[in-house]
Formats: sequence, C-alpha cells, structure tokens
Amino acid sequence: VRLKPAMSAYQAWCMRLELLHVLQKERGCTSMWIASGGADFELAVKNLQTLVDEKISRGPPGICVEVLSQIRQMAHDGVQEHIMNGTSTGPLFYLVFARYTDLCEQTLELLCEKQAPAGSMLCRLKEDFGRERAFVGAILAFPDEASAMQLPSAACADYTLCLLHQSERWADIKTQHLHWFQHEPELNVLRKFSMESADPKLLQIHEYVHKTRDITAVVAMRMQLSAAAWWDLMTDQLEGIHEALLASTEMRRALAAEKPEEALHTSAGITFDLLCREMYRDVLATVGIWILDGRKLADSVAMVLPIILTSAAMLQCYIE
Repeated sequence: VRLKPAMSAYQAWCMRLELLHVLQKERGCTSMWIASGGADFELAVKNLQTLVDEKISRGPPGICVEVLSQIRQMAHDGVQEHIMNGTSTGPLFYLVFARYTDLCEQTLELLCEKQAPAGSMLCRLKEDFGRERAFVGAILAFPDEASAMQLPSAACADYTLCLLHQSERWADIKTQHLHWFQHEPELNVLRKFSMESADPKLLQIHEYVHKTRDITAVVAMRMQLSAAAWWDLMTDQLEGIHEALLASTEMRRALAAEKPEEALHTSAGITFDLLCREMYRDVLATVGIWILDGRKLADSVAMVLPIILTSAAMLQCYIE
C-alpha cells in the first residue's frame, strides 16, 4: 500500500474523468480489434493500454487493475483462438465490451456521487456516447456481414437500450436542467452534446443510428463507412465533450466545499458496497438473459463463469 499526497476533491474528480475518458477509448479500440479478428487496431489498443495504466498509477483509487488485466488477457486469448481455429469473435466482443463497461460504471459512480444531478447526467450521457462508439465501431470492423450478425441477443438488446438512454437523458437535460447552463462554460458543454458544430457526416450517421436503433441497420452501412472513419468522427466529438466537461465551472463549484481526498492507492480502488451491487447486477442480468433466450444449462454455465471469476477477483482486490 502506498500513500499519495492529499488532493482536492476537484483534482480527484478531474483525474477520474481523465481515467474514464481513456478507458472508454480502450474499450472502443479493443472492441474493434476483436471484431476485426486481430487484423486491425492492435497498435492503437497497446498505446491506449499504456495510457490507461499511466492514468491509474497517477490518480486516486478508481478501478481494480487485476480485473482490467483479466479483461485484456481475455481479449488477447480470444483473438489468438480466432486466428488459430477460426472461432467467431462476436460473443467475445460482447463479453469483453460488457466487462469494460462494468469498469467504466465503477468510475462513473465515483464521478457522480458528489455532483449536481445535471452534472451527473452529463457524465452518464458521455458514457452512452462512448458505448455507441464502441458498438458501431465493432459492427463496422467485422470482416463480413455474417460475422457481424452473429452477436448474442443480449448485445442487440444492450445496443438498443444504450441509444434509448441517450435520448432519455438528453430530453431530461433539456426539460429539467436548463437552469444549470447559465454561463458560457456550461453553454459550451450543451453545444458539444447537441452536436451543433459536429461534422455533417457524423450528424447524418448519428441521426440514422438513432432513428433505426437496430444493429442490422448499422451492418447495412458497412459499404459506405469504415470502422476507422467512424472512430475518427466520433472520437473527435467526444474529445470536445471531454474538454468542455473539464472546463465547466459548475462541475468545479459542486466539489468546492468537499474535503481533500487522502488518496490511499490500493490495487482495488473501489468500495465494498459498489462491489456487492456490481456482482448482484451482473448475476441478475445474466439470469434474465437465460430466461429470455431459453439457454441450455451448459451454455448458461459457460456464460456466467467469467462473471463469477471477475467478481471474485474484484472482491479479492478489495479485501487485500
């Protein structure tokens, strides 16, 4: 265990926001790398892994590094299995995507716990954008349409739910939280999320994706849009959103009265309460998928085993 100097609540918040930002990028690039069968994005994945590790080592507690290592190993082993034996990468993509999303959710919990409702909703809306970037990027990165259509039914449902959450959060912000956007830094946040200055091509794609809310519609775009082009368009927009959130005076004001954090740096960096809720949600969601899909017992055990192992590793991190 290594003690770090105390930092202000706002400094800790900014560093967690930076960590979440690069972790979202690692999730997106890894998703596309897996979907491509290891053919593309490998260098980008390695560079982002290095950047995430740097953010973790310098920042306050945020995620369990052992779990992150397990996810990365799972992705690597799965891609190697595909290269050697031609196994489908669809199920692997979604399993790794879901594990990364759990880690992002843990960091989001810490980011949002002391923020005003509008600030919390904006952070969660950015995560919805990041999930959309990873999902669409992966679908476009599959080598053929058949591979892209081999995703688990849970992935298709998750994709639709992500887009619905985006629409609901955006509507809520515009109807209930406009008073939060009284000053220029916050108005800039609003402009970035509304995409009023976004690339026209991104606007067209974004509107199409939200209108259809169907993975098959994204598959149909494969001839006109590459995964790399989508990544560049969406990442440019998310970079602007990230910078706008960091510059928000209301975000800073919400944390101004908080005491400095004694940043006890352990390998876990997550609370026992959060662990329990994550484990409960994972198992409950998996059981729901079995019921909806009518999976056989053997398939069910194969699906839930990685979740149990990952959750157990998280708990071990915390106890140590």
